[in-house]
Amino acid sequence: MAPPSRVRSGAQRLDLIAASWGGLIGSIGLMVAGGRDWPLRLGVTAAAFLIGGIVASARVGRGIVRHSMAMVVAAYVIHAAFVALAAIIDRSGGPGAPELVPNGDGGDWIIVLGWSLGFALAGGGLAKLMTRPRRPVGRFGSR
Repeated sequence: MAPPSRVRSGAQRLDLIAASWGGLIGSIGLMVAGGRDWPLRLGVTAAAFLIGGIVASARVGRGIVRHSMAMVVAAYVIHAAFVALAAIIDRSGGPGAPELVPNGDGGDWIIVLGWSLGFALAGGGLAKLMTRPRRPVGRFGSR
């Protein structure tokens, strides 16, 4: 008797390693950009999240949106963990800690979050374009 066949539902697992690496790149961008003027802040954030989106989505066939969103969540969690660690070091007599929300404005933070998500999705789209297999071209055009 043969074992029952497994039906694939099309759901794909979330690659947490790739999302974490992309999140680390994004969190470095958040740390570098925090407290800077708007053009530099948005430019650094865009570059970091674009690269992070590529890293987070390069190995997945489908689910780029899910991986890009997981990458953004990972970036903000890693950033918050570093700020919390810096606050502990600050309280023990070390150098001053950065603020979790730069410049103290939550509205600016929301704008940067949306900007980050947009560029992470763009990076995921670029990863899909870069890793898509090329269709073989026959003698008289495509097969």
